[in-house]
Amino acid sequence: MASVLSYESLVHAVAGAVGSVTAMTVFFPLDTARLRLQDLFKLKL
Repeated sequence: MASVLSYESLVHAVAGAVGSVTAMTVFFPLDTARLRLQDLFKLKL
């Protein structure tokens, strides 16, 4: 149990959380724009 609560595990957990937040911050708006453009294109057909 001590290895789960080690400093290295904490660093990995924080890095994963920061990476996840960064990815969502970057890709969520891009995905939203992509979906809106697809809907707009479908309406024009």
